[in-house]
Amino acid sequence: MEPEEIEPSESPAPLPPAASPFHPLPRLFPPEPGERPPTLPLPPAGLPVLRWDLRADQRWDWAPRQRRIPTDAELENAPPVPEVFDPLVWSRNIARIIFDILGGRRDLNSVRRWLDPHLYTRLRARLAAMPDDPPASMAARVRSARICQLTEHVVESSVVIEDQRRCRAVALRMEIFRGRWRLTALEVA
Repeated sequence: MEPEEIEPSESPAPLPPAASPFHPLPRLFPPEPGERPPTLPLPPAGLPVLRWDLRADQRWDWAPRQRRIPTDAELENAPPVPEVFDPLVWSRNIARIIFDILGGRRDLNSVRRWLDPHLYTRLRARLAAMPDDPPASMAARVRSARICQLTEHVVESSVVIEDQRRCRAVALRMEIFRGRWRLTALEVA
């Protein structure tokens, strides 16, 4: 049985939008002489009307900011600033996030700044080739992680990740780029 073809004149007309006090329906007829245009409703009686004057707000400091140079004593007593994030913790987090991306629970653009451009392109191509299955209900969980520091700026890591279906191994290579770790190689088994 073939479906019937509907003529454009037989197609149902779109429904008009619902009216609200702030968005009245358009007029079908011109207004009557002497009729006042509709106005927005006032708030119920008893409720205060709030007006915010940003110039009078004392929390804002409109004076130009001046940088204060710390004294030598302040610099000596300051806590040390970590150079980069702990590679073991970072590798556990990025492996779980990558696995969530491959499972469809997260968007690839959310980690673009932490990926090498070539790796980002490879992952994007892999995601495009994958079927659009619905994501698993359980997020990936890291079972174990090990790191091997090759040089001061290069670390390789192996992470075992578990999801609903099975456990998988993820091998990562991370390099320091502009003061933070960047994922440069990835293998998922």
